[in-house]
Amino acid sequence: LEARAALARREARLARQRQALEASASTTVRLGESALLMRLAVEATGIGIWDYDPVADHLDCDAAARRLLGIGAAQPASLARSFLRTIHADDRARAAADLRASLDPAGDGRFGGDYRLARDGGAARWVAICGRPVLAGGRANRIVGSVRDVTARKAAALASEAVRERYRLIARATSDAIRDWDLVADAVTWNEALQTAYGWDPAGAAATGAWWLAQVHPADRDRVEAALVAAIRGGGDAWSLEYRFLRADARHAEVLDRGYVIRAPEGTPLRMVGAMLDLTERNRVAADFRAIFEGANVGIVQIDPHTLEALSVNAKLCAIWGAPAAAIVGRSVARWTPPEDATERDALHRRLAAGEVMRETLEKRYRRADGRIIWGRVNLVSQALGDRLQITAMIEDITLERTTEARHRALIALGDALRDASGRSEAIAAAAAILGATLGAMRAGYGDVDVAAGLFRVESAWTAPGIRQAKTLSPGPLPP
Repeated sequence: LEARAALARREARLARQRQALEASASTTVRLGESALLMRLAVEATGIGIWDYDPVADHLDCDAAARRLLGIGAAQPASLARSFLRTIHADDRARAAADLRASLDPAGDGRFGGDYRLARDGGAARWVAICGRPVLAGGRANRIVGSVRDVTARKAAALASEAVRERYRLIARATSDAIRDWDLVADAVTWNEALQTAYGWDPAGAAATGAWWLAQVHPADRDRVEAALVAAIRGGGDAWSLEYRFLRADARHAEVLDRGYVIRAPEGTPLRMVGAMLDLTERNRVAADFRAIFEGANVGIVQIDPHTLEALSVNAKLCAIWGAPAAAIVGRSVARWTPPEDATERDALHRRLAAGEVMRETLEKRYRRADGRIIWGRVNLVSQALGDRLQITAMIEDITLERTTEARHRALIALGDALRDASGRSEAIAAAAAILGATLGAMRAGYGDVDVAAGLFRVESAWTAPGIRQAKTLSPGPLPP
């Protein structure tokens, strides 16, 4: 019986051992399968695995790691001879320092970074290397990690940084306050001009769209917000608006805001970049000019050099030409010159149309809207403004001055003629010629009036050049 019991115990022990061996074999198979699956997954991602023994200075790399680092399949690998030698000279010291820091017991044990690889010619390649130490007795006796190619990611990051750097340089170079509004996160970034132009510290200003809108003048805010919402929700990509913006000193600046909406491919608005141009000083100068323009005691007209159309006129010019602004603006100024002066007028206009820069003073005649001929002294200024020519004519009505001068000359001429005349008929003929020329008449003369008979008789008559002379000077009745 005892022998039979001992045999049973032995068989039971053997059975347990067989079960343990089978379980171990099954676990080994499962572990092997898991390792295989892990290796296949890692290979599919293009990630290389490495294992470094700092004591023996031995580096064990799988095929992907060797390929990424440029280590031959049969080449013995070590930290100094293989790993660090593959790193670009400019990154090598940093990589070595990072590795030493990971072995420091006082550190967090992490090793990693982006490093350039040494290549003979061609574009630089970047790899991301990371590792964690395996501790034994409180010390790292191995570092296990991975390596992967991040050249494309790094190139994109560098390109993005270059764009951001260009943006920063442009933002610093301009006096416009530039606003970059992330519509998704409602985060606004301002450039330095927010402070230089408006007194707000970009770092201290609330970085939200609400803060920006809060600085818009209350009378303009609803209009600005409505235009902003329409631009963001609409399909366009640009908007422009003038409004008043609060400065840090509590004064309002008049600004021109031009913004651009950046959208995702499907049209979702992502960002809005805008620039605020301070128009305060420009508008003040324009208002001062407008006050001078409208209040000037001389007529002022601005002219298009190509079409000769009046672009703007002041009230004094309307009074000189006897016409409202609506009858002058948008029409050629040539129509106000009498036809008999067309030759001189057209010669001047050809010079203006050719882009000649001039500053001249001349006297010329104009025909008013009521048909009356007047004289004007014209200060004509044409100047280049960028790629265009601006023409301004300042006109003073000198009709009375010209008439007074003409009468004075006529009196002197009449005195000389009367002094030199040999008789009554010659004196009358000279007086008629002087009177007719001075008044700009077609005919002039002196006659005798018989009041009792109600008749007059022209003794001597003068006819202007080009006017047909009357055949007879018969007596006629007095006009009523």
